[in-house]
Amino acid sequence: MDSKFPIEDYSRLIDAEENCNIELITELKKKLENSVKSFAKDIHDKYIETPYTTDFGIMFLPTESLYCEILKNTSLCETISQKYRVVISGPTTFVALLNSLQMGFRSVAIEKRSTEIGKLLQGFMSDFALFTKYLKQ
Repeated sequence: MDSKFPIEDYSRLIDAEENCNIELITELKKKLENSVKSFAKDIHDKYIETPYTTDFGIMFLPTESLYCEILKNTSLCETISQKYRVVISGPTTFVALLNSLQMGFRSVAIEKRSTEIGKLLQGFMSDFALFTKYLKQ
């Protein structure tokens, strides 16, 4: 997980939208898109090393408006998700994302423990069967 702050690019985009400068808006959206892609690549290269880490990373964006701006560009989100294996999160979705990850990791731990318990029970059943056999003799 890493937090990224392309606030300067986003602030310029907001200013261009307020001034209704279509050419500048297009240019600044592209620049913001490139910044976010660069951040996603950086997260991928720094943190994702399967099987030693999870096979995905999280990019936290600090403001809801920036998060919404990035989500508007669905092709950008798909590219980041598929190519770089990075999930984008904003302030409102961050806690829900962490909770769902925690539940998933707990489920994996429980599954692992239940497999171990199953093996122990099988060993106990075979030992008990031998014990019963010796008692009958």
